Amino acid sequence: MGKRDMKQKGISLIALIITIIVIIILAVITIFGVNGVIEKAREAKIAQEIATEKEWVSAATVQAKREINSFNEETLEKALDNVVGIEQTTVFADSDKLAVQFQTSERYYLVDKDGVIEGPIEKIVDEYAGDITKNGKYDGSEEKPYQINCIEDLVAFSIMTNDGNEELGLANTTLKGKYIELVRTLDFKSILSYNDYTTEKYGDFNKDTLVEDIKTELTKTEEGCIGFRPIYNFGGTLDGNKNEIRNIYIYNTKEAGLFINAHPYPVLTVKNLGITGDVISLERSAGAFLAYGPR
Repeated sequence: MGKRDMKQKGISLIALIITIIVIIILAVITIFGVNGVIEKAREAKIAQEIATEKEWVSAATVQAKREINSFNEETLEKALDNVVGIEQTTVFADSDKLAVQFQTSERYYLVDKDGVIEGPIEKIVDEYAGDITKNGKYDGSEEKPYQINCIEDLVAFSIMTNDGNEELGLANTTLKGKYIELVRTLDFKSILSYNDYTTEKYGDFNKDTLVEDIKTELTKTEEGCIGFRPIYNFGGTLDGNKNEIRNIYIYNTKEAGLFINAHPYPVLTVKNLGITGDVISLERSAGAFLAYGPR
């Protein structure tokens, strides 16, 4: 009888535990819904994958620097082959950093010379690159601000305020009273910041008489190249959302800056934006964000 009682108590305890687990599961489903539970599980899985990938990149970086005593595309790729597996990653130079692409997840990470890892970086795929309205989805109001999602969008922004371009469907406008937001950090030297860094549809943007790919047009610093053409007389609000514009190159004989305002000065607001690069004026004023005077 004693053994039977113990067995029954054991079964009762197991049944109680199962009941509690079922109640918890039902409570979670009640709070978050079935879709919510699935989404939470998916987010947790992605977070774990990202953490693992960063650990792999970190370990490979240390190995490339110490064991191989060098840090470049080839040595980091070899180290990643040891850590992750053969042909599981691709390494290429991107701006002043090394980019690591994981083949399975298609996520990108950037590593600088000090081993600092940035990412994951989303590779831009924008069907409406060069259209800040995104095919009419955004109207420039405060509720639906125009979107700057890639370098091509910044170029279109500049063209619109510098006489426009009928072939590209970009009207001449100061965008007075309009709102624009920078969706992500953009680096002129990084191919990850372009939808298509090989496009030549913007023509001789840097005014050196040659038509080259857009990345070359914007980053080439040889004599005669003006780089990015400043945004002229913009009369609205640009919210950077705490993002940055990196490695911008502007070379002008007159005023030079991301924005140039001429008299009468329109109301211009720029906030939550960082900027790095070279902004050069040979004869007049230069400012990273703003310079005053004619184009």
